[in-house]
Amino acid sequence: GTRTVRGVGCVHWCSHAGYCGDGDSYRRGLDCRHRADVDPETLARATKEAEAQRSARYDATFVRHHGAKTFEQYKRGADHGELYGAAISIRGERHCGTGWVRVMTNENCRERHYWSPKLDADGLYGWKHDFLPESFAAASRDAVVVVFRCAAPWAVKMRKTAYSGAIDRLGRGAGLQAFLSTRFVERGVAYAHVLELRTRKYAQYLRFGRSHRNVLGARYEDLTQDPEFLFRRLKALGYACNARDDFQRVKAYAKFGGAGSGAHFKPPANHSWSVADWATLVDRLDYENVEGALGYAY
Repeated sequence: GTRTVRGVGCVHWCSHAGYCGDGDSYRRGLDCRHRADVDPETLARATKEAEAQRSARYDATFVRHHGAKTFEQYKRGADHGELYGAAISIRGERHCGTGWVRVMTNENCRERHYWSPKLDADGLYGWKHDFLPESFAAASRDAVVVVFRCAAPWAVKMRKTAYSGAIDRLGRGAGLQAFLSTRFVERGVAYAHVLELRTRKYAQYLRFGRSHRNVLGARYEDLTQDPEFLFRRLKALGYACNARDDFQRVKAYAKFGGAGSGAHFKPPANHSWSVADWATLVDRLDYENVEGALGYAY
């Protein structure tokens, strides 16, 4: 993956976000390697520049030892931050703004994001929407940023699409009450309902936040108002991040469209909660250990 070459554009796979991807199916766009609109000499120069950029993008030592591994296969050791350099890894449930926070982190922090053609910083500890591995060490040089979100809008978004066959099947043709009340199994773990999945993950993230100074939590709602506070915290911990005057805001972001310059996320169409739907939601939340700790009230 490389950024576009000035005056030429992409010479590898193009993505809507302005990157030439490495062939990941969700990033594939126009095949720009055969450019009839560019003379051969210019195309050769641009290709050479893009190849050099791609080589510099990844950590050569890391690629030599772990370059063939995906996020499902790589196991980050407690000393890997020392061996290969520190990383800032973003984590959180789906529809919580993890992609947006990643873009802001790339814009404002110098820690490496791309580690190999198959692995970025958010995959160093497995699937970014999963539990944090219990082996994550407080002594690690890495930081994990967890993004939380209020249960009500999250539940509506998850019913629409969860990027998971196990959960998406629950929402097909079902009302919200039924969606929030149905058992399912995801990644080998059984849940009584989708809110239990959120509660169990959030409880674990909060536990890590209390015991590990390198696990930082931020509410999506607070980030939309003032995202800079997160980067002040990262900078205070010693990470090479912009804060205050040099902080770069990312005002708009779409999952497949990348960052833009427009207004922040458009609010979803108002969801009309029935009494039964709302009662089902509030009855299935853990106020003592999760919602109260995060300052959410319903």
